[in-house]
Amino acid sequence: MRYAPSASNRQNWRYTVITDKKEINKLSKETSNFFRVARKLLPLRFLVVPFLGASERRRVLDPSTKIQLDSSLESMNEGEDIIFFDAPCVIILYARKYTKNLAANDAGVALTHGMLAAQALGLGTCWIGFAQRKLNGSRKLKKHYNIPKGFDVLGVITVGQPAMEYRRAPPRRKLKVHWIE
Repeated sequence: MRYAPSASNRQNWRYTVITDKKEINKLSKETSNFFRVARKLLPLRFLVVPFLGASERRRVLDPSTKIQLDSSLESMNEGEDIIFFDAPCVIILYARKYTKNLAANDAGVALTHGMLAAQALGLGTCWIGFAQRKLNGSRKLKKHYNIPKGFDVLGVITVGQPAMEYRRAPPRRKLKVHWIE
């Protein structure tokens, strides 16, 4: 990740690497509270729909959302880590914002470099957007994980031994490309 390119070569990113199981569990529990709150608020979804963006509106109104939330909550109640999947390492990338969200672009490039390097070493990774959201929404958690004021969490990934081995890449849609010659 150190050698990833960045806008104007700013190398603006900083990292917190968590390998302490208790700390990973703490962040997982804090993050998974979202599922409990979302499930409690689901019956009120028709009141909030007018205030949501198009994609959130679709998700809230989709009948499968209730099924997914119930399934996630059941897994949590059985002791499963539905956020970090029992990974032994969580990496938080944070940076100051600059020039039209280039910090977020740089973070994506840096974390992708790390994810590809981990894969080359036989390790598995997963980008955890729920944890990124939770950290950005909680001053208390940012302080706990030593993320300075004025910095945004721009990515959270897990690193560990993969539970399964893929023989091929998952299916992907065809690229939509507009050629100008």
